[in-house]
Amino acid sequence: NIYCFTRGIKPIHIAGDSHVWPYKNMHPFEVHHFGGVTAYNLNNQNSTTGSLKKLNSTLLELSKRKHIILFSFGEIDCRLHIYNQFRKKQQKVALKRLISDTIRNYMSVIIKLKKLGWSVSVLSPTPSGTERNVYKMKFFADFKTRSAITKQYHLNLKRESKINGIPYINVYSKVATKLGGIKSSYKKDAV
Repeated sequence: NIYCFTRGIKPIHIAGDSHVWPYKNMHPFEVHHFGGVTAYNLNNQNSTTGSLKKLNSTLLELSKRKHIILFSFGEIDCRLHIYNQFRKKQQKVALKRLISDTIRNYMSVIIKLKKLGWSVSVLSPTPSGTERNVYKMKFFADFKTRSAITKQYHLNLKRESKINGIPYINVYSKVATKLGGIKSSYKKDAV
């Protein structure tokens, strides 16, 4: 990255779901899109999306000393999977527990990389969009519920990042409305 080299700064490799795309062609970011991946399964060697394998493959190309990894996972969990699991488990497992489990799995990977000497940081989730159940999920939360899940995810992730000494980039607070959705000036689509 010539931009970073000439300015003496480390490139920031933003890795995650489709919410990494707004950083494409913006210095000092280099985008690594892993597809429709979840924070919950990032630590799963055998996940169907192969997110951990994609992350490890990306890391092989980078240097611990010369690069920063910025993680951007969780929007898909908040929009679809946490509520879906809540309903599939017949509401016997609280939403707060499902959010905590998701963050625990996600942070386990980030903490491990930090211990291995990587410069890591975490990007807050994107606030809820206004899309309807275009995914044909059996259980799909309404806007208010999705917004509450996303806000709680954000607060928990921020807290866990602080506890573990991992920089947390809080974009959520800048772009969320009082109702929890994303401000219209930042929307690209209903998601």
